[in-house]
Amino acid sequence: MTITVKNIGDALVKNCPDNDCVIFRNLFLEHEALQEDLKQKQLSSYARHMIETRCRKVAIELHRMTYENVAVNSFKKQLIKGL
Repeated sequence: MTITVKNIGDALVKNCPDNDCVIFRNLFLEHEALQEDLKQKQLSSYARHMIETRCRKVAIELHRMTYENVAVNSFKKQLIKGL
């Protein structure tokens, strides 16, 4: 079973330990909000570009944390055991 960033993020929104997972959860929530912002049709091209740029940066950090962060990896292993 593959655990995705979304799986981890959704699980952390429900139950987040007090460690680096809080950072991951907050970045995940920011990414979700940015995705919603991009759905607005009245955005100027500059605003859309800035939101897309931030969205990419947050996504890169989420993926990095998924593989490199000890707390997130520990949580991911617990998540896999629970499936």
